[in-house]
Amino acid sequence: MIRLSRPSRSDHETRRGGFTLLELTLALGLTIVLLTAVYRAMEIHWQFSVAGQIEVERSQIARALLSQIAADIRSTVYRVEEASSSTSTTDTSASGTSDDTTDTSVADTTLTEFTDPAAAFSTNATGVFGDNQSLTLHISRPTSSRESPTGDLSSSLMQGDLKSVSYFLAGGESGLASSLSSPLSEVQTDDGIEGLARMSGDRFAVIQAADAGEPADVASQVRLLAPEINFLSFDYHDGYEWLTEWDSSMEQRLPHAIGVTIGFRDPDFPENSFLRRTASESTETFRIVVPLSAANPFEGVAY
Repeated sequence: MIRLSRPSRSDHETRRGGFTLLELTLALGLTIVLLTAVYRAMEIHWQFSVAGQIEVERSQIARALLSQIAADIRSTVYRVEEASSSTSTTDTSASGTSDDTTDTSVADTTLTEFTDPAAAFSTNATGVFGDNQSLTLHISRPTSSRESPTGDLSSSLMQGDLKSVSYFLAGGESGLASSLSSPLSEVQTDDGIEGLARMSGDRFAVIQAADAGEPADVASQVRLLAPEINFLSFDYHDGYEWLTEWDSSMEQRLPHAIGVTIGFRDPDFPENSFLRRTASESTETFRIVVPLSAANPFEGVAY
């Protein structure tokens, strides 16, 4: 007689210890869903984090740049040139009516010729000289040190309180950008604009370098402030309307206010980056209007 043995309880439990195919499939599907949700949550978090970071960085850069430009504009000085009028009076008394007519015509021709901001940087004239793309200011700013670090009086840098300051776009189409042929930085951009640049120097040293024909000394005063800027615009208020250019020698005064507008280029992200995005339109451009307290008050304004 053949006796059949019944499986023991331990053998039964060993055979039932693994997972079935259905259980593995369900576990794998739930894992994929969980990982997808976590990845999407991290992506949204990084997108909002970068979005806020771009706006904050732009606001901080714009605040610093506009504050510096406004400080330079408020420090502008202007002195009325009396030499032309006195010379005309002397020539009139000595030469008669014909010389008076000639001197008047020469004076009118000089006053109607607009001074380029690039040329105004190294001239004896004072005030504001600018167009819609560049601005040259003659400011008064005391210096704390008048001696060289070595203390040698023969080589000391005797700097005065009067300084020449210019703002322009490096690589732009303004006269200042064209006169400075050497690149200011190694920034490579599609539009060719390297950023907002500032050129400053002591009035006496700048004039001496220009008279000696040493443009390299003048160009060495150039500094690139912000490569993120690819738009710069200036406008000038004469008490009646906004103008696109100003010449203090021709106007014989300072403008009542100067408007400054700067614009940022699009942020640069690696290609195919999931963080790639366009910045908010509210931070693409920033504008400030700086009044000049030294300007003449409104005269003869009819309302």
